[in-house]
Amino acid sequence: MTVRAAHRIAVPFVLMAFGLRLLADFWAFPLALRLDPASLSLGALMGAQVVAVVIPLGGYWWCTRRVWRRPPTWRVDADRRHFVADLSPRLGGPQAVVIGWASAALVPRERVPDTDRMRIADLGAVTDVGIALAVVALAAGIAMALANRPRLMLDPRGVVLQGLVRSRGFRWDELVPGGPALPATPNPREITLYRQPPADAPLWFLPWRLPAYPLHVDPAFLAHTLRRYLDHPECRDRVGTAEELAALHEGSASPMPTG
Repeated sequence: MTVRAAHRIAVPFVLMAFGLRLLADFWAFPLALRLDPASLSLGALMGAQVVAVVIPLGGYWWCTRRVWRRPPTWRVDADRRHFVADLSPRLGGPQAVVIGWASAALVPRERVPDTDRMRIADLGAVTDVGIALAVVALAAGIAMALANRPRLMLDPRGVVLQGLVRSRGFRWDELVPGGPALPATPNPREITLYRQPPADAPLWFLPWRLPAYPLHVDPAFLAHTLRRYLDHPECRDRVGTAEELAALHEGSASPMPTG
């Protein structure tokens, strides 16, 4: 299974989380109200909400566990001559599932008078707005699962970080050779790249802090890759090939994924 396939698989679990949250609110909630004492009733209510999100999260992990266990590395896009670091399935899929679960809470609900049943609240326009917001939030969760953002792309010309709203990138010759330094910790949140300042740059000309934690590539291997192309311009033309990826792994301590 590829990382992109793992993102697509999150979609049914986003819908499952939405449905289970509604089931917990409209079916489990009335049942819990009948329990005594109050502490037991509260525990049942909280337990139903937890189960509604744990089941889809566990199902997503089970279906994508092989991707989670493989060493994270670049994806080779040979057609466009790119190395791509996709959004990590450890982050994108679970986030989308939680958004799907939380979006169900936007549906207005009320207790049916003189009964233990729940129903959608009859609040006129407020109900319509709540349902619309729930649908929008659910769509946002699905979009997050499919968007595969942020992701980092390398090509012979430079490096580009693609976000949900905007992209940012630099040519190789716009960045300072000799870096970035290898991370001092196993899972740093960012990798720092220094830009070549123009002649009229102010003293506060800032470096580019590249977020590493959401990417499906080992941060130390990411730093090694960037440094190779900053220090060795002759290697840039080989970016986006399987042979070059193998050469990157041979020159670093990062294992080459198999299977």
